[in-house]
Amino acid sequence: MSKQTCIQCGTKDELCATMCSKCGTPYPVPDPDEAQEIEKGQLIANRYVILGRIGQGGMGCIYKVQDNTLGEVVALKTLLPAYVQDKIVVDRFFNEARIARGLSHPHIVRVHDIGTADSIVYISMELLPGSTLRSMIDKMASGKRIPLNAILRMFDALCAALEYAHKYTVHRDIKPGNVMVLPDGTVKLMDFGISKLMSNPNLTPSSMVMGTPHYMSPEQLKNSADVDGRADIFSVGVMLYEALTGAIPTGLGQRSA
Repeated sequence: MSKQTCIQCGTKDELCATMCSKCGTPYPVPDPDEAQEIEKGQLIANRYVILGRIGQGGMGCIYKVQDNTLGEVVALKTLLPAYVQDKIVVDRFFNEARIARGLSHPHIVRVHDIGTADSIVYISMELLPGSTLRSMIDKMASGKRIPLNAILRMFDALCAALEYAHKYTVHRDIKPGNVMVLPDGTVKLMDFGISKLMSNPNLTPSSMVMGTPHYMSPEQLKNSADVDGRADIFSVGVMLYEALTGAIPTGLGQRSA
């Protein structure tokens, strides 16, 4: 199984860890441009016709596709080739679909399908128009903030989504980049890829640090395996502070994507 080695202390961690479990040094993010290129018009799994690439992240790319089974345009999230051969990463990627597909809430993204085809590991989900909260914060002019009433509505919806989700899982990567705000103001919580399913506590190896460091609670920075919903609430607090002030709370580092 693939491992990565911390350049600071030499600790070996799983490939999907985002930071060293011993010293906290962030691991480099694989270059999404090295992803297997999926061309426009390509048919995936005899079902999805690629319309174009619309996004990318540390572990995969997202494509706009025509779902010939549902008869609608959806988003297809694919895993980077660097991760496809790593069982833990693939399990975690599929865990996102299994968790999200079992959640039904107006403020949580809806997942349709999961599978593999021609060495492509994918999840299909509803295609959401709008912008991430990360993008909204970054686009604000210097000294300007999102209107307070809009922030309160967004975070009220986000908290309602987490109150529901915490009956089943802990998200563990609450950050502005995982909150989509639709044109009508509707909020959708995305990316349960590193969530801990309550009924399967052994999915995350002991002492593995998962998440985005600048939004993580102190206990999650030490060990992601044992956190509960309070870690998500801490992250929401950091995110709310940033939305209101434009900065991360003092002592939590610089703004993270």
